[in-house]
Amino acid sequence: MRQLLIRDVPEDVAAALREEAQERHASLNSVALQAMREFAERRQRRKELEKLLPAFDALRQAILERRGGESTTDTADLIREDRGR
Repeated sequence: MRQLLIRDVPEDVAAALREEAQERHASLNSVALQAMREFAERRQRRKELEKLLPAFDALRQAILERRGGESTTDTADLIREDRGR
């Protein structure tokens, strides 16, 4: 495992971490580590989703072409129509 030394932590960030640690009855280190893990996981998910965007765009384009260039029905229109029943 790596060790990190983080300098110049803004006081409001340090206070939030300390408060969270107290509320959880946990160490400041464990709370900070969990926050970094969550950040790393979100970053990884975002990267994975970005890889999928071209496939989604291609699928959207294929659907549009199949529909003759017409866009799909607006969801709000469908909800209004359903409420009118």
